[in-house]
Amino acid sequence: MVEDVDGVFPSIGATVNSQPFTGIFETNKFGEIIVGVLGETSAKGVRAVGDINNVEKRLSHG
Repeated sequence: MVEDVDGVFPSIGATVNSQPFTGIFETNKFGEIIVGVLGETSAKGVRAVGDINNVEKRLSHG
């Protein structure tokens, strides 16, 4: 079955697992999907957010 969707938010876990997206998006040596400043990926119209992208992660201890 194929459905039109506005977004997909897979929960990957503690270790980056971009293997299902191999060959679709450009990744770095850690397997993180490389994104631009607005989260845009190498695939037109697709953004990557969260732990799967290459944006530096910072923990807030406020």
